[in-house]
Amino acid sequence: TNDPSDVLERMLFYKPPEARERGKSINYFNKEELERILDMTLDREDFYKLKNGRLAKYLLLRLDMEKWNLEGVAPQYTGIITVEHILPRNPPKNSEWNKLFDEDTKKKWVDRLGNLVLLSGPRNSRASNYDFRRKIEIYFGKKWSPFKITQELQSYREWNLHILKSRHEKLKQEIKMIYLSNTK
Repeated sequence: TNDPSDVLERMLFYKPPEARERGKSINYFNKEELERILDMTLDREDFYKLKNGRLAKYLLLRLDMEKWNLEGVAPQYTGIITVEHILPRNPPKNSEWNKLFDEDTKKKWVDRLGNLVLLSGPRNSRASNYDFRRKIEIYFGKKWSPFKITQELQSYREWNLHILKSRHEKLKQEIKMIYLSNTK
């Protein structure tokens, strides 16, 4: 389906037909309920893991499409699209990541929306667990990233907890604008 509300509902509340309990549906006309569900879902520490990463990928693509639509351009999403963790899930022991983020903070923030971007093709594996500056070089090296949501990282000189939290809130508000704009 092409309806973003339908896709979101299926990802958040779908239960297979053989399940005894029917899945809950979202009332898109109840702004408070929808906002509560979005806040609860987008703020989860395991956000990236929901639906095996498909929800994160869908919402990042939806945000990216919105950014292109503002320019009157229709993006063509083809090839392999992956979700990249800016702060890596398993940074090397001697990396800057371990100086900037303690273990508890990494655990709490690594899989959250604000730490995720989209990459095409093999860029994700090439970006690996490198420090932030090296990742940026890979993201925008020989061929620039086709995703607006990833291009926004070019404005950052570093990646720390304050920036991660700020980006998380920004992306969360952008998603809420998409899904709450037609509610009462």
